[in-house]
Amino acid sequence: MNTTTKMLAIRQHGRETIFVKQSSIVYCKVLNHKTTIYFEDGSKCIATISLAKLNSLLDYTCFVITNTSYLVNVNYIHKILLARNTYEIVLNNSVMIPLASTRRKDVLNLITTSEINGVMKNLL
Repeated sequence: MNTTTKMLAIRQHGRETIFVKQSSIVYCKVLNHKTTIYFEDGSKCIATISLAKLNSLLDYTCFVITNTSYLVNVNYIHKILLARNTYEIVLNNSVMIPLASTRRKDVLNLITTSEINGVMKNLL
């Protein structure tokens, strides 16, 4: 089964469980022990799951933790910027995600080993 058809059950904060395609998840953000999951159609949901647990359920060839608060689907990465000694990921939808310098190589390795359209392979 490829990533475009892998489904994930997400229990929303205080509500029902929804089922989504993993490929529709753009990124996830943790704030105050709640994980907000952002989808390609612009919608979002708040889940009762930790970032580490969510990461363990997702396809490891497509998702990477960029710092302590963010998990990103590398298929939506447009570019990586270095500004004022800090790295940021710019997604296809122009959202900017902080990238810890200790996670930079993990992100670049995942990008270069994945078959991703529109992402520069020579970031290393």
